[in-house]
Amino acid sequence: MSALVLIPSPAGGRISLVSRGVHQGLRGRFDADGAPAAALRAVRDALAADGAGQKLAAIGVRLLFGGDGFPRAVPADDDVLRRLAALEHRAPLHLPCELEWVRACREVFPDVPVVLAFESAFFTALPERERRYGIDPAVAGALAVERRGYHGLWHEAACAAALRAWRAQNRAGTPRTLSFCWEPKPEVAGVLGRRPLAVSSGATPLAGLPGETSCGEVDPSVLLMLAQQAGCGPEQVNLLATRESGLTALVGPGTRWPDLFGPDAMAANGARGFARELAEHRFLLACGAATAALGGADLLVFSGRYAALGRQLGPRLAARLDFSAAGGQPAPGLQIVESSLELLVARRALLAARD
Repeated sequence: MSALVLIPSPAGGRISLVSRGVHQGLRGRFDADGAPAAALRAVRDALAADGAGQKLAAIGVRLLFGGDGFPRAVPADDDVLRRLAALEHRAPLHLPCELEWVRACREVFPDVPVVLAFESAFFTALPERERRYGIDPAVAGALAVERRGYHGLWHEAACAAALRAWRAQNRAGTPRTLSFCWEPKPEVAGVLGRRPLAVSSGATPLAGLPGETSCGEVDPSVLLMLAQQAGCGPEQVNLLATRESGLTALVGPGTRWPDLFGPDAMAANGARGFARELAEHRFLLACGAATAALGGADLLVFSGRYAALGRQLGPRLAARLDFSAAGGQPAPGLQIVESSLELLVARRALLAARD
């Protein structure tokens, strides 16, 4: 069975064909300024030319946010699209463009089920104490300000794999998992079995851990000072915080996590050495917070496009964390879950379409 997978975003996106759990020949990117229907018609014609179009069982579209009403992947019917359109004000940068691609999929492939896979679905189970901020509830509700995760598909897959391994070893109880999703903007979640209890991100992807181009957690007063004292407008502040910070600011444009944590990069000094030290410290604090929320930790699982870097970082984090709350266990079991976002979306799309 084959699935066409779309990963849309305001800056453009990716499209690929997945068959029997592996990528096929069709893989590419699309421009944010292009017409979705026209791009998809070109894809349809390319699939028809080699016969792949006849084998499409589903189209999977990854959406960043779906609110509490979508705790799992769902087919994109008229009712679902109406409900999501009503949430556009809560994710104004992402949902409008994502829904445009979803509607185009239904138009160009009318006989193929279109399934929506939400990054936010995994985090609908977050406890209220983790989701809410210490601000006026009426203000928070009106602005839809709450903590949420942004790599739920990765965390869900990683924790499911960790749980299978745990049971295969005939271990009793429910594993307390530190789930480290290592994307350009990393995220740590504390997960009890398959239920998230803590997450390092905030109301937007900007908060939390530093990224390749983003600053991560920062005192709100710093951004206010940029506006008031440095004369930066909202667009300049946003550009600085999201595109000119993180590794870009500490080391230089184009710096990626493998440049700091790759097997041959761990001994680097200078700017790269300091950036690695700063990032590792922030990662450690996030893992510590998740461990506290879980009351201990049994497993440390890495996923995301840089999951393999966990082979260098994982033992370093485990050596620094105190796992006395886990019955004196010296370190959690380490697992690396390597896949791709496209494969995760395709799997959910095919399952939902079959149901």
